[in-house]
Amino acid sequence: MREILRRYCDSEDLQDKAMASLRRALELRHQHFDAILGNFYDESEPPLRLRLAA
Repeated sequence: MREILRRYCDSEDLQDKAMASLRRALELRHQHFDAILGNFYDESEPPLRLRLAA
């Protein structure tokens, strides 16, 4: 990750902004899955399993 930041974000300011954006993206992802878990999860249902056609 740090190598990517150094390669594409050539200033400390850009690196800081990129890290802040990544932190925000991760936080939003956690909020999204917490909302799904809190509003739609039912312990009595079996886990959803993806089955690919053979």
